[in-house]
Amino acid sequence: MSGHANAVYQVRFSPDGNLIATASQDKTLKLWHWDGSLINIFSGHTGEVYSVDFSPDSQTIVSGSKDGTIKLWNLEGQVLKPLNEHNGEVKSVSFNPDGHAIASGSSDRTVKIFGVSMVKNCSPSRRRKPLKMSASAPMAIYSPQPVSREK
Repeated sequence: MSGHANAVYQVRFSPDGNLIATASQDKTLKLWHWDGSLINIFSGHTGEVYSVDFSPDSQTIVSGSKDGTIKLWNLEGQVLKPLNEHNGEVKSVSFNPDGHAIASGSSDRTVKIFGVSMVKNCSPSRRRKPLKMSASAPMAIYSPQPVSREK
């Protein structure tokens, strides 16, 4: 597959295995069929796109960008919901396994969790303070089970 004008930062398979999404330095996302044929180009970010993920039903894409925004997209390339909740570049985005939440990690050293209600209606979680993140670990990964450091 080729088609981005600049570096590709992330590649994700859809959960159903039929689609591939790519995030690029050229400020676009691209949607590909698994055989490598280009399906759609998603334009709307004003900065490099660092991260991309599919919803569990493979029908929605979330992206995070250098422009500080998170965008939810349908497969036709339309923005369903733009989110501007970080004070820095959005380095990582991830749907949780049931599709009801999105986690994002930013250069502002926070991780934020957004509840997803019918995709078009997002709001920040009720958590009072965002999670802090180390500058040496700018990625967010959602875990469906709590992690304990106790032995």
